[in-house]
Amino acid sequence: MGKFYDGLLEALALYARHIAWLHAVPEVPGKKIAGADKPVSRLEKMRADMKDETYHPDMPPCDAEYLLAYLWDCGPAVSAGMGDVPLRSEHLIAWQEETGIPLQPWEAKMLRSLSREYLAQAQKSEKPDCPPPYGFAERRALVAAKIDAVFG
Repeated sequence: MGKFYDGLLEALALYARHIAWLHAVPEVPGKKIAGADKPVSRLEKMRADMKDETYHPDMPPCDAEYLLAYLWDCGPAVSAGMGDVPLRSEHLIAWQEETGIPLQPWEAKMLRSLSREYLAQAQKSEKPDCPPPYGFAERRALVAAKIDAVFG
């Protein structure tokens, strides 16, 4: 797609993967789930632990947030007979007709890629020991890159 689009996709994909990790409900091996023991997502658990329903964890920085808004409005996945599947062109065409928002070809391609990234991470994130895609090491690397850019 080109350097700009590749960099943009990388940043947006990290954001989508981190959201998938936060929304995932980790499996509890060998435990039957009863009504009162309803499983909760990592984000819900964080908010409960902090006793703050409005808590928002650190998220990776990204440009073109409008594409993430489109992704959440479209899906980020579609329910199918055997589970969720990534967005396909026909889903995006229907979304464009419904909203009246035309997508450029590169935007549609990026939304399909972000949907795949989200679903792949959502599956991985069901494992209780799955590390977050965005954390201390990534923030440190971003700060180092910004310092390098300033000081050359």
